[in-house]
Amino acid sequence: MTLFKKVATDQDREPVLRLLLAQRRQHSKAKNWVGVQLAILVVLPMLAATWTQFQGCPAGITTLVSMITLIVDVVIVEPWIRESVEVAVNFQEQIDCSLFGLPWPVWKMEPEIPAGQVCPETKDELLVLVKEQNLLGWYKDPKTTRSPQHVILGLQKQNVFYSAQLRGGLLKIFIPFVLCLCLMGLIFAFFMKTQVSDLVACPLVVMLPLFAWMLREIAKLRSFRLTASHLQNEMGRVANQSFDPAILRNIQDEIIEFRKGSPVVFDFYYRWRRPKLEKAISV
Repeated sequence: MTLFKKVATDQDREPVLRLLLAQRRQHSKAKNWVGVQLAILVVLPMLAATWTQFQGCPAGITTLVSMITLIVDVVIVEPWIRESVEVAVNFQEQIDCSLFGLPWPVWKMEPEIPAGQVCPETKDELLVLVKEQNLLGWYKDPKTTRSPQHVILGLQKQNVFYSAQLRGGLLKIFIPFVLCLCLMGLIFAFFMKTQVSDLVACPLVVMLPLFAWMLREIAKLRSFRLTASHLQNEMGRVANQSFDPAILRNIQDEIIEFRKGSPVVFDFYYRWRRPKLEKAISV
């Protein structure tokens, strides 16, 4: 049995599927927290501005609420999101170490987390969920006839390619998103204020937490894009030569950090891009 045939068989076994489903659930948890995060960043400052306007309260209350919202986001909500992502990375690393025959990265990761904590379903329930989410046969044949380590490297390249392509276009989406938010802020200020100067001040105060979030996400996307480019170039260089199998662990360590720093992608965007990405990997 070739190495990929072994990987193809093992990836559809119950322990690996349980880990994969647990990983998906942790990513979904992170996505839910991002939804809560955006709701807080948008709704609370707007409610404060509306209440201040109609109750005749000092305008500084809106500024105070915006600042508190920003602090709560940075100190509480953002760490919760990162924690969920890191747990998902832990599950994915367990999958990769199991399938690729790599040692556990004790210096990079926390101890292995039992998948049963997140995925306690029976075997029959697990198979139903896996089929519903189309998780069978996740890794595709890298189509290499070289050494076993080149096969593993090909599978690692799939991971990086998939994530890089999935998130690579998000920067283009952010530009019209920012413009729409600016327009919404001006419209909101127009209906809430009468002084011309407030048309600038009101949107800046109300949307300050959201703008801060967007700047953080843009910085993450730029860092992510640079890391993805570095990883792909490095793996391309290694693939063109014979190499020590120990290098695979070093590459996997970089993939761990790459995953931890990956921006969260909402399900609707993921479902839209997934068919094209899987087709590209299979070619």
